[in-house]
Amino acid sequence: MTAYVHNGIEFDLDGDFADAVGVVWSWTGEWSPAAEPMLRSDAPLMALPLPDIDHYHGPLIPIRRKASPLKASPAFVASQAAGYVESDTEFAARIGGRS
Repeated sequence: MTAYVHNGIEFDLDGDFADAVGVVWSWTGEWSPAAEPMLRSDAPLMALPLPDIDHYHGPLIPIRRKASPLKASPAFVASQAAGYVESDTEFAARIGGRS
């Protein structure tokens, strides 16, 4: 974890942040001359210091990292192979949804 404290709030720079309107910001790995982390948005703009983004576009909200995919248990795989688990199409047909 690469931490940076701004206004008493610790930011984990290894994650992404969303601003008040939903723009996603990520740390570039670079620092400003004032030793502030430089962030770049998902829009094609230049990198800006985190304190500036937090002030003008904030608050910056950490985006939860995606969990690593779970491995199916052997029991689930066996029940699926035995036909005890419905496919999405079978489930939708059973509940009267799209098939």
